[in-house]
Amino acid sequence: MEPKPDPVAVGRKANELSASHGLGARRHARARAEEAAQKGNAEEQAFWLAVADELNPRCSI
Repeated sequence: MEPKPDPVAVGRKANELSASHGLGARRHARARAEEAAQKGNAEEQAFWLAVADELNPRCSI
């Protein structure tokens, strides 16, 4: 079963990245997820992918 990251921690990290990296925050989170995958750390990868998903722009159209 795939590890489930803590939604509060995900939200906090997404907020931090958004403040520090602006529009590049999602790209940064995806890069971290890729690094974790290369290390074989599934839990860390799941966390960073969740952060990247949290940073996805949402459209109301």
